[in-house]
Amino acid sequence: MELLFNTTDALRKVRKAFNMLRQEGVAAHMRFACCSTCGTPATFIPRPLVYVLREDELAFKENGILPIRFVDSDDDPTGTRALGDQVRIILVMNGLEVEWNGDSSRPIMVMA
Repeated sequence: MELLFNTTDALRKVRKAFNMLRQEGVAAHMRFACCSTCGTPATFIPRPLVYVLREDELAFKENGILPIRFVDSDDDPTGTRALGDQVRIILVMNGLEVEWNGDSSRPIMVMA
């Protein structure tokens, strides 16, 4: 497997952003493992939740794109959109390049 992207710095910045989110009361997890291949957390996971799937973090070095997934406490689109905005702002504050169109059903993409 040839690594195409050096993602060490970006992952460090994502971890720093996740620490900031935790200080705001958001459960934020790297290398998150869900109960299936759908990428959706089980219902017993604390919310609001921001997470990176283990598989996505491993693929980041190959494709240069890291999906940051998030869900609000009630799966409310308005609350989830607000959480997405909060996550996007904190990622950008930490020097990351992100792409997100504001759709609460889509992850925020961190670009290497």
